[in-house]
Amino acid sequence: VQTDSAKHGSFSPYGPAKPPPPGTAAPLLPKMRCEEAGMMKHELARQLAIRKARKVAELEAALAKQPTDGPKHKGGLPERGRLQLQLRMLRLMDRQAALRSEVEEAQEDILSMNERTYKKHVRQLDKQNVDLAKVVEKSKAEKSTALYKALRSWKSDLQDRYSSQRELRVVRGRAILRAHDRFLRGHTKSKEDDRTKRMEALKVGRTVHWWPNDLV
Repeated sequence: VQTDSAKHGSFSPYGPAKPPPPGTAAPLLPKMRCEEAGMMKHELARQLAIRKARKVAELEAALAKQPTDGPKHKGGLPERGRLQLQLRMLRLMDRQAALRSEVEEAQEDILSMNERTYKKHVRQLDKQNVDLAKVVEKSKAEKSTALYKALRSWKSDLQDRYSSQRELRVVRGRAILRAHDRFLRGHTKSKEDDRTKRMEALKVGRTVHWWPNDLV
């Protein structure tokens, strides 16, 4: 003797399972539904990857055809820059998805914690934040100290350089003054020599001019 459950081939603790209405498909089991959802998700990811690869190839081809200095388009951004921006956005999608999955996993881990574990986790985070703040302050202090030392060294180098240049200018000025004095003495001496020669020439000329009259 076959029971109703044996006839329909299924059994339920709440009573015999009712057969599906004629012309409709049998309902999927939970396991099959999970598998179907996973398959659909995998297929969607595959299609998105194909579309992304195609778009990246199109952008790379368009970017290769663009000149280095191309005309600007409506927004004021060069066409080459717009293509590069779109290409970078597409290449960052994988990184964004990985980061989003990491955040979701961390959030799920936090939600799965009990109250005691969660409080302990919060205390650890507070301690990490305090340690991180100390590290940041220490790094800032070290950078400030290094910058101050570099500025002092740079200032001392500038002072040494300017002092040496000032000494060189003083020495050069003194040398120029000595040269001017020497040139002035030489010029004065040459003028005196010329005056002496002119006077001697005048004396000689007067003697030569008056010599025949004396003879007469």
